[in-house]
Amino acid sequence: MALNHRTALLAKSRLTKEYKMICAEPIDNCVIKPDPLNIFSWHFIVDGISDTLMCTTSTDKDGNKVQIPAKYYGTILFPNDYPMAPPSVFIHTPNGMIKPSESICMSMTSWHPESWHQSWGPRTVVLGLFVFLEDVYNRKESSATAIWDFKIEHVAEYAKKSKLANVKIAEFCRIFPELAEEWKKAEEGTE
Repeated sequence: MALNHRTALLAKSRLTKEYKMICAEPIDNCVIKPDPLNIFSWHFIVDGISDTLMCTTSTDKDGNKVQIPAKYYGTILFPNDYPMAPPSVFIHTPNGMIKPSESICMSMTSWHPESWHQSWGPRTVVLGLFVFLEDVYNRKESSATAIWDFKIEHVAEYAKKSKLANVKIAEFCRIFPELAEEWKKAEEGTE
């Protein structure tokens, strides 16, 4: 029992340190933070990948075309024995590629503990998720467990609705209240 408690304390200490490092050097195209009630539960929003259907195109006030990335909300759940064991990763926003709220099968997740390296952390997992999403998108298929029947037209459709989909997720609104409010107001302005 004492060993499990000590392991969890070490994991909490490591995750706290990693959050401070992310705050000092943020990840491009991503917002990530631990749940204030549970350091083992991290929440993120990653942007859709540029020059793909994970971005919608709009015209700015000067008539220039601009890309607006989809916003994919997800969670990383770290085990009590982190960093000795890998986390589970989920994307909750419907997206046309990955089943919402199902554990994603990647080499750096709990699906493949044999591939996990204890030097990896939240930053590595999110960067790996970007690579994974790009790979799934480029191949238009995957043998990974958490992939659905990939339909290219669904990716663009879901990308347009990603912010609205996120504000309907209670946990998103609790963790990112400012964004939830901003996105709700923006959606009301388009109706």
